Amino acid sequence: MNQSVQYNKMRDPDRASAPLVGIAYDAVMGKKGQSSHSHQRAQLIYCSAGVFHLDIDHQEYLVPPITAIWIPSQVEHAAYSTQKIQYRSLYFDTEYCKTLPSNIQVIHV
Repeated sequence: MNQSVQYNKMRDPDRASAPLVGIAYDAVMGKKGQSSHSHQRAQLIYCSAGVFHLDIDHQEYLVPPITAIWIPSQVEHAAYSTQKIQYRSLYFDTEYCKTLPSNIQVIHV
């Protein structure tokens, strides 16, 4: 099986009926990683092992296991990794969570 995970192979969290959806996978995203995309939901991204790269608004973030990234809804972003990672992501329905931050945030975990 190909260890590279492409975004379009994952389930679409925007189609879920629950107000909070989680996605987890352990794999190498590859240098091409995910194409630039956005979600209707706000997203909290964390990598419990390994490091991944996140491109948001033409700024690159290097995301080690001590850091999580908050991405508000409708913000274009793309990610890749060159090593195996343990990727975790939560997607928040903004209709249920109206007081969530409206700007990108780096969070020390």
